[in-house]
Amino acid sequence: MWNNNIPVIKKLSIADYHCIMVSCYKQDMDRGYIIILHKLLERKEYELQTAFLLAQQGFKCILVDLYGHGEDGNKIPLKLDELVYLSVEKISEIINKISNKGSTISLIGVSLGALVCLCLASYNSKVSNIVSLLGSGRIKELSKRNSFNKFQKGFGEQYFQKTGLLCSEFFTKYDPYDNPEFLQSSRLLMINGNMDFTIPISLVRDTVSSLKTYSNNNSKQLNFKYLELPYRGHQCTPDIYEQSVRWLIDNTNFINS
Repeated sequence: MWNNNIPVIKKLSIADYHCIMVSCYKQDMDRGYIIILHKLLERKEYELQTAFLLAQQGFKCILVDLYGHGEDGNKIPLKLDELVYLSVEKISEIINKISNKGSTISLIGVSLGALVCLCLASYNSKVSNIVSLLGSGRIKELSKRNSFNKFQKGFGEQYFQKTGLLCSEFFTKYDPYDNPEFLQSSRLLMINGNMDFTIPISLVRDTVSSLKTYSNNNSKQLNFKYLELPYRGHQCTPDIYEQSVRWLIDNTNFINS
């Protein structure tokens, strides 16, 4: 599946944020940009292996820290919905910046990164392909069930903050569960494990059901695929990454082809 192109890594600033670019650019092999988003309490460098795989297939990979994480980090919001909202705003700035270059823009995210990807698909119309690994809609409900207080106790108060942001209206508008129509111009792959308790499979199924209902009741159907893997929890195994890369290859043409 993979070719022998050697990825080139460079650090750069996009929209005043620290990023890493990984690419194997050749004149006849350009599938556009893909932004890769990491899990909670990780940072962009954790996704370098994913970037290497995608770069070898012609993607220009951009790794960026989610809000409060890594080089750009200050403190992580204590509420999940606040963290997703602030991350969506940040990544959208980067999307707007690179979209001026005329390339296709794809997203792939894991766990927290997947939640951000799904909202970005609704929030920013410049996104063409979205891969959500272990993510879901219904983020307001998910935020009620998940508190970062246990992380604050474990890691210390210096890493977390109360922001006091009111995010309900944002998710009412841009959560894919409530607004599947915003996905009409994008292609979506969701992969989840049926034994995931971190992102409860019930919320995932609710989101998928909402997408299917909308698609079945409208003349313009949504272009999405959902894989629910048996005996899997909240962990991305190598076969999940391989299925994701194959799907991206099948749904992204070379720009100059």
